[in-house]
Amino acid sequence: MKRLINNKTFSVLQIIFLALVLGTAVYIIVFDKGISNDHARGAGDIWWVDVPAIEEAYRELEQNLNVRLK
Repeated sequence: MKRLINNKTFSVLQIIFLALVLGTAVYIIVFDKGISNDHARGAGDIWWVDVPAIEEAYRELEQNLNVRLK
């Protein structure tokens, strides 16, 4: 009987923890404003897009694809 109570308690704690983690994730995704309220960035922002080497590689890839498609 004691073991059954411990298992139920453990599963209730797991459910509470999971709800807390999911609630926190949803809160961050929905309400994240980024750097400031007038800035478009937020939880979905990809930080490495602003790296010059990545930007240059993307532009080269874009040019190569445009040349092949024409």
